Amino acid sequence: MTFIGMTAAVHSLDLPGTEVIPIYEGFHGYIYGSLAEANTADLDLVRARLGSGPLRVLDLCCGMGRFARALAAEGHTVTAVDLSADMIAQAEEMWRPLAADAPGEVVFEAADATALEPGEPFDAVLIGGLSVNTFDASGRRALLEAARSYLRPGGTLLFDHFPAPEKAGDPAYHTFPFPGEDGSAFTVLSVFQTPEEGTQITNMYSEIIDAEGATRRFLSSETVTYTDAEELRAELERSGLRVVEELDTTPPAESGSSVAPRSVLVRCEAV
Repeated sequence: MTFIGMTAAVHSLDLPGTEVIPIYEGFHGYIYGSLAEANTADLDLVRARLGSGPLRVLDLCCGMGRFARALAAEGHTVTAVDLSADMIAQAEEMWRPLAADAPGEVVFEAADATALEPGEPFDAVLIGGLSVNTFDASGRRALLEAARSYLRPGGTLLFDHFPAPEKAGDPAYHTFPFPGEDGSAFTVLSVFQTPEEGTQITNMYSEIIDAEGATRRFLSSETVTYTDAEELRAELERSGLRVVEELDTTPPAESGSSVAPRSVLVRCEAV
C-alpha cells in the first residue's frame, strides 16, 4: 500500500490501536460502499441501455449491490459478484427487505470476477463504479476477456472508466464525520493524481472513538490505473467486443477543483 501526506505521517507513527486494512473491507469497506451507493446519476444511464426485463444480467464488482437492486426492480434476473465478502454481506442485507416485492431476482456471490463458471451465457454484463480502473493492465485484459466469455453472441457489455487527465490536479481531501450516541468517528479520504505514472492513489484514514475515549485507527490505500482510449479499444476488439457507444459522463467540477476527473461510459456488443 502507498501512503502519502497525512496518512503517511500517521502510518509512520505506529500508534496503538492502528490497523492497515484493505479499502473494501471492514469499516472502510462500509464507507467506500456507502459513497458508491450515494451516486445515482449512472443508474438511469444503465437502465436506459438495458431496458425492462427479463434479461439475465451479470453484475461484476457489484459492491453493495446498487445496480443489482435497480435492475431487479426493472424485472431482470441478476447475478451480482464481488471479491469482497464484506461487500457481498452488506449487499445481501440491503436486498433482503426488497426481495419479496421485486419483479426480478438477485443472487449475490463472493468470487473472483475473472474466474466464474456461470453455465448459461448472460444477455448483459455490467462492470460499474469505475471498477475497470481498479485492475492493472494485465488484470483489465483478463477482466474484459472474462466478460466476453460470460456473454451470449450479440449480448451487451456496459462499463465505465476514467482516462488519465491531461495534467494532475491538486490533491483532494474529503472529511466525513460520523457522530453517535456511543462514540464518534471520522474518515478523511485523500486523492492524489499521478498521470505521469498512469495511476491515481486514494488514501483513507479513520478514527473511531468510543464513549470511554478509546481510539481505533484504520488506514487503507488503493492505486487505480488510468485507461488509454486507443489501448482500451484494442483490448475490447481482441476480446471479441465491438464498441457501440462511448458517452462522457464527467460530473461538473467541484468548486475550487483545478481538474475534474473524467469518466466515460462504454457500451459494447459481443461478436
